[in-house]
Amino acid sequence: MFTNENNTIKATNISTFASEPMVHQIFEYMGKIKSFKLYLNRGLEGGKECLIEYEDSEAAALALHLSGTKLYDRVFEVKIRTQEEIEEQKKILEISSMFNTPPSLNPILQPNITVEKANKIARTVYVGNLNTSITEKELMDFFSVCGPISYAKMAGDVSHPSRFAFLEFATIDAARNAMNMSGTFFRDKIIKVNHSNNVINKGIKKESQEMLEALKGVKEAEMLINRKYSEVPMDIEPKIVGASINPGMLPVEKQENKLIPGTEIPSKELDKPRRSRSRSRSRSRERSRRMRSRSRSRSASQYYRYVHSRRDRDRERDRERDRERDRERDRERDRERERRHKERYERELEREHEMMRERERERERRRRDSRSRSSSRRKRYSDRERDHYRR
Repeated sequence: MFTNENNTIKATNISTFASEPMVHQIFEYMGKIKSFKLYLNRGLEGGKECLIEYEDSEAAALALHLSGTKLYDRVFEVKIRTQEEIEEQKKILEISSMFNTPPSLNPILQPNITVEKANKIARTVYVGNLNTSITEKELMDFFSVCGPISYAKMAGDVSHPSRFAFLEFATIDAARNAMNMSGTFFRDKIIKVNHSNNVINKGIKKESQEMLEALKGVKEAEMLINRKYSEVPMDIEPKIVGASINPGMLPVEKQENKLIPGTEIPSKELDKPRRSRSRSRSRSRERSRRMRSRSRSRSASQYYRYVHSRRDRDRERDRERDRERDRERDRERDRERERRHKERYERELEREHEMMRERERERERRRRDSRSRSSSRRKRYSDRERDHYRR
């Protein structure tokens, strides 16, 4: 991993068309590279990022001069890693030490992962081989002995013989305690508990009462905002002292001064049509329009999150249904094969029985033939004796 803070640089905004050998060759001109890692930036800027560790700090200092170089459609930037990034990397490495997996398979040592996400992954466990009738409340009650639970989510198809779930604990120690419960009985099944490779997707549930209440509150707030800013109350209109006074009734010196006593508004301004109310109404309409657009954008984002989560659940359900259909097809194929074997065995057995009956009939025929021959011989012998005595 990247440990030396003086020898390690970070290059950002690299073009997606740039390959890893190309970027490696560009930075290898500055000095001998000890470790190199190029990955996609999933943030708003897009592009690719890379972490490069040189064998000496002079090569890292020279590599800083490459900042501002244009590569394909982007101009990449090079900088020494800040102290905050180094501390964040140390915390991520400390959290990843609890996973007994190689670094390439460790879910916490992936690019663009923050300390918050790494902490959530470390606090999340996967629970498999669950009974299909188990609810989230029963699961949380069962694992409550390990520590406080922040979130639970059931997954898997209810038509499958078993389901699985994800639990996010409040502390890492609680997640470790839950790992020790792997292999225990829970509702006539032996459960499996492992580390989760990702955080729980806490999308809006399909029939969540909290979501319905929140949407209802949003609609009520939108109605109140529209009612408040669509009309301007009469008591907040600017009051003009002496507005009802006819300027012609004022003294001459006041007319020459063209000011209404007690105010600083010229009398000519009083003769003009008042625009304060229309201006206030236009501002209020513009403000209400902006508020409505914001509320619509918030509602649209919530709706899109709900639609995407529902689409993911539908896709998972379709995949599970396809897998179940494949398993049923395999079982039907096995049953057909077993039926054919049984029929073949019965035919062979019937053939053997028929052969045995045929042999028995052949023996019986031979016995009858032998008895008939012996009787004929006895008859001939008796006839011969009788003829002898007659002579």
